[in-house]
Amino acid sequence: MPSRHERKRQERDWRRVRREFIYLDEVSVISLVAARDGGIAQTVTDKLSRTAEAEGKVSVAVADKLGNKAGAESRHKVSDSSSSEVVRRTVIQSTFGDLRFGGKKDSSLPLVQEYRDLPKKLASSVTTTSDLNAYWHWKARRLKKLGLLTPLDTLRRGDVIEIDIQLRPNKMYTVSAGIASFVDLTSGRAGIFGEAATIGPDIVPIAEIIDRLMVGLIPIHGAPTNIVVVDLDGRPHLIDRRVLKPGSPIAQTARRWELVGVTEEPSYWKDLRRILYTRDRFTVYARVVNPQLTKQWNPVKLSGLMGDLNEDLERAIIELPDELEKHMTSSQPEPAVDLRGMFQHFAELITPQFATSPEDADIATAITTAVAIYNNAGTDVNQQRNAFNAVVAEFAKVNDEPFDRENLVGPRSLAQFGAQTSPVQDQEAGSPKKQIDQLEVEVVAIYW
Repeated sequence: MPSRHERKRQERDWRRVRREFIYLDEVSVISLVAARDGGIAQTVTDKLSRTAEAEGKVSVAVADKLGNKAGAESRHKVSDSSSSEVVRRTVIQSTFGDLRFGGKKDSSLPLVQEYRDLPKKLASSVTTTSDLNAYWHWKARRLKKLGLLTPLDTLRRGDVIEIDIQLRPNKMYTVSAGIASFVDLTSGRAGIFGEAATIGPDIVPIAEIIDRLMVGLIPIHGAPTNIVVVDLDGRPHLIDRRVLKPGSPIAQTARRWELVGVTEEPSYWKDLRRILYTRDRFTVYARVVNPQLTKQWNPVKLSGLMGDLNEDLERAIIELPDELEKHMTSSQPEPAVDLRGMFQHFAELITPQFATSPEDADIATAITTAVAIYNNAGTDVNQQRNAFNAVVAEFAKVNDEPFDRENLVGPRSLAQFGAQTSPVQDQEAGSPKKQIDQLEVEVVAIYW
């Protein structure tokens, strides 16, 4: 565990960075702080109670002699209610900061975490599994101490994970929300949408069933940006991919995984459409629910209850996500693209054009940035080009002489073509979709 001095430095660095919360579970934050400290600070409880009082409104009804009632409602606290909402969120955000670093013990500190600025001594420092198998090796000890290398079987229910992820909703929520939006858009507009406006009554029951099964919960997936899974001595480990040397034997064995969990709509601070459908990157602070990796996570929490009534009904509910996946997935999936390999190949192709090459750690960091830009680019060609420019910018930092960007067009095209046609990445039509490892967590906060 970090020393007191290191912990104070981490807290100072963490508070210095500007953060904007998009999801914060107030009940979990207050419960965790109270359980750890034995209660909530008096100043916090006072502010929360005053906020709740300010959000109330007063209604008065008076009956006259004939029995008629005249009612009146106080409206003079409307602006106070708005400002009190800001105060409430400010208080709970501050309480989360206390959860993150407060208390006498280190129980709230993440066991698995990543750093915005990885120590250069650690970047690209691991080339083979032998660098990590020996328990006495300084690399393994240092990585474990910083939370950059964690044996999965050492995690326990309730342990904290804080990593950068690319957020997306579960297919079940997407189907339900998509149906609701479609019906709302086409209802009564047959002149514009034609026959499509008449199918609303047929598909609305599907959305209603899914909505009831989800009981108001929103299931999400988070694909870690830098943390990957590697097997050491037959045991899965979570490790920051930036410490793996690109192209090394251990880097080639690393595989992707996902955090999965259910969230509550009232705890979101932003419009869901701005969060769940943009595939943006956020930091998630979550607690482990089940420390075992699974490949068939079921977001429908009512399946167990239904199983007490009818096993066939439970089986149908459990298989519902897979059935939806079959109907929504194209029969001819596009081949996956190894983005890191593509940008690594691009960096190798342009190296001869520069007098000086950046450090391997700097190139690895630039590739991570490029992958994030490319993932968010979609079909926007200009944004895809900006992703390659992130790698070029790293070369420009260490070279004073100007260079001709026209000479970079060829290497960029070769790197993209090679990634699309790589036999390792091609997937035969009709072959089963490769399942990804998933770790179920309870989401406490999402911010950026």
